[in-house]
Amino acid sequence: MKKIIVFLTNLLNNGISNFLYNYLSFMPLYNFDITILCSAPIDQEILEKFKTLNIKFKIVTSKKVSLTKYTHEVKKILENTYDVSHINGNSGTMALECWLSKKSQIKKIILHNHNTSCDHPFIFGPKSVFTWYMKRHADGLLACSKDAGKWLFKNNYLILNNAININKYMFNFNYRHEIRSKYSIDDSTYIIGQVGLFNKQKNQEFTLNVFQIYLKKNPNALLMFVGEGSNLDYIKNKVNELMLNDKVIFCGSRTDVFKYYSAMDLFILPSIFEGFGIVNVEAQASGLPCLVSDKVIREVKCSDKFNYESLEASFETWADGIENLKKDWGLDRSVDIERIRKAGFDITLQASILYRIYNN
Repeated sequence: MKKIIVFLTNLLNNGISNFLYNYLSFMPLYNFDITILCSAPIDQEILEKFKTLNIKFKIVTSKKVSLTKYTHEVKKILENTYDVSHINGNSGTMALECWLSKKSQIKKIILHNHNTSCDHPFIFGPKSVFTWYMKRHADGLLACSKDAGKWLFKNNYLILNNAININKYMFNFNYRHEIRSKYSIDDSTYIIGQVGLFNKQKNQEFTLNVFQIYLKKNPNALLMFVGEGSNLDYIKNKVNELMLNDKVIFCGSRTDVFKYYSAMDLFILPSIFEGFGIVNVEAQASGLPCLVSDKVIREVKCSDKFNYESLEASFETWADGIENLKKDWGLDRSVDIERIRKAGFDITLQASILYRIYNN
């Protein structure tokens, strides 16, 4: 049995956690003894989901709290002798885990990049000494997309798509009724939805500004945010300032987000940068028209109702983009499943790739 340690920064209801859960839940795990090493914040619902797969956990001090304590605790854990180290991140900060894994003589070290930018690109970006070190000492490089791989690694990387269970996300009338009833929303209301962490990258303030303009075109619209994060209170205060409290719903972090897509009528994502954005695939699997920023990678498009718009464009232009997609508004949420599969986003076909990486 192979012992594998998977490094995550935290355990929240976000893209990286969902990527990992999706893959592990469709892999035969009897050959593996898998431990996830992460720091707070920890979403207990996500933790319990992983535990149903018999995944073990090691919770350590966050690097942001004390880099010294983090390093000491990880070094101690790695004394348990692992065969594979799977390090997830989005910059040269993964060099520390790479160094500790190398020092512990782990046979296979895998670096996995999930984004196309980072907060401190000069220190931890593609040209940094940290990135140079980890690329030199890793045994395998993975990326969630071509853009993410090219940005951090330049070459010699393998794309591991952020695939999903397509059937789980397909439009469901019962889910639509359940979620709309929960929030007392009638079926004639046009719901614009955004799913993701509340942070600078996901750009919820931009969404709010677009929505304020769009309300002039369609007063019977409603904005639904699903997620939590550091900018949540700021956005709530902004909603209050704009006196839109009766037009914006905050649903919090959801493990049943697949139901919420069925309740929506349009998906919006004005990300400032985006390595992949698994929510884009989830929304398309639900048959939703989508309006996203031009920073979202092109490979993610697998629907004719998936439109891009520049972040340089005005809020009015974005509002017009919503209105154009609304012209075909209705409950025809049919999905070209084969197109999604061919794009590489069906987890039932993709999970075997990570299995082989761990096993070989």
